[in-house]
Order: sequence, then structure tokens, then C-alpha cells
Amino acid sequence: MCNSFKIKSLLHKLPLNRAVGKDGIFAEHIFYADSSAFNHLSSLFNACLMHRKIPQECMQTIIVSICKNKNGNISDAGNYRPVSLATIISKLFEHYILSCIFPLLATTDNQFGLKPKHGTDMCIFFLKQTVSYYVSKHTPVFSAFLDASKAFDRTNHNLLFAKLIKHNVPMSIARLLLSWYRQQTMQVNTGSNCSSPLL
Repeated sequence: MCNSFKIKSLLHKLPLNRAVGKDGIFAEHIFYADSSAFNHLSSLFNACLMHRKIPQECMQTIIVSICKNKNGNISDAGNYRPVSLATIISKLFEHYILSCIFPLLATTDNQFGLKPKHGTDMCIFFLKQTVSYYVSKHTPVFSAFLDASKAFDRTNHNLLFAKLIKHNVPMSIARLLLSWYRQQTMQVNTGSNCSSPLL
């Protein structure tokens, strides 16, 4: 069960001085809120887990496009990087869920991406050391490189949820995440205009 102490312990996960989401609530609002607010948030999170549902207002996301190269072709869609601005309540809830299931999501030591205290520099070092070892033994080295650009867009998300269950993530959390994924709405912001909600 989530409690106010758990909420307070997750506050450092919220990035400050960032753009605001659809709800208009900044991370600073939560960070400097009265302690009674954390009791309400913990009640909300417990209700979400119990009913496996998140309020629609928390699932509204705004997408803004950031130009990668301002000196490049500004009419090229590939020159823009979409950035999702989620509500701050949903971000805090994400951190809470991750804190609950993180021990169940162990990966091999050879995976470096998206892991705390890991980075691409460690992967490069590992590769160079491996190649150096076999070359020193006069053994041929063969390698294959996979271009995983836009891999997330091509991922079968149903398999990801199946993997969560395989890793013994509680069914209540898996179903909540599935509902969240299927019902989240997005609006594209282009300056002063905002599109109608998209699923």
C-alpha cells in the first residue's frame, strides 16, 4: 500500500524547472505542497491500483516538436523530435509503480541501456576489451551491429506486458499499465494551437 512517506521519498525523482503538462501543475507545486497533499496522493494511488484504472485527466499528454537542427531542413519531419509532456501526477505515479516492481525487472550484466549507473561508455569499454582480448590471442573477431532506430515504434507492446507477467509483476499493476497504455490520450501542440485528443 502506498503511503504519504513513500510519496515524499519519491519527490527527488521529479525534475524541476520543466515544461508543464495538460493539468497545468508544475513539479514545484508537489515539491512544496503541504504534507496533507501527500495523504491525498497516496489515497489516489491506492485507489488506482485497487480499481486498475487511472483518472482520464491524469492520462492526458501534450506532444511538442523540438527541431533537431535549426540550420537544417525545417520542413523535414525527420528533423523534429517529439517530446511528451505528461501530467505531473502521472509522472509521480510512474515513479511509485517503478519503485514497486523494479526488483522484479532484473536484466543481464551485458545490458547497459536504461539502467541506473550504466551508460553507453561502459558498453563501448566492454566491446573494446573483448575485441582486444581475442586479437591478442590471434583469434579472428566477428561482430554484427543492429540499427535499432525507431525500435519503440516497431515493438509489439502486447509482448512487453506478457514479459511483465512472466517476471511476476503483480497482475493488478500489469492490468493497470495495459489500461493506461490503451486509454492514454495525446494532443499535438503547434505553438498556440492544439489538436483534438488522439488515442
